[in-house]
Amino acid sequence: MANTKLDEIYRKFSNKISDYTFLNVSAEELESEFRDYLDTSIAEFYRCRNNLDIDEENQEFKSELTRYEKEILVRLMMKNYMHPQLLSSETIRQSLSDADFKIYSQSAHLRELNLMYNRLKREADRMIRSYTYFDLGDKS
Repeated sequence: MANTKLDEIYRKFSNKISDYTFLNVSAEELESEFRDYLDTSIAEFYRCRNNLDIDEENQEFKSELTRYEKEILVRLMMKNYMHPQLLSSETIRQSLSDADFKIYSQSAHLRELNLMYNRLKREADRMIRSYTYFDLGDKS
């Protein structure tokens, strides 16, 4: 049994998002950012059957997570990644601009961000419900 490495979760997460601003930050800053998303996701996935405690020295979970558990964490990380973008003062300020085209364009952008956030939240909630009520404990 091999414990799940945090890098594996971070890799899965980064493969599902496209944020070119991450190219301009150091590896340490990126890992810190990903860790913040992961920590929040762990708190939200409190019904996980496996131990989600982290061995800080080895940068791994203290258990081997199933594929489904990994996907739940990644989905929650995606939701947590979207949340600050949705609430950023820049996004809100742009949506409240006084130019007609800009109002439509930015408010449409804000609406799309909100729809994406809600979709990710629903998917994560559905996955956790399925996980809680069904035996989705395949190891991998």
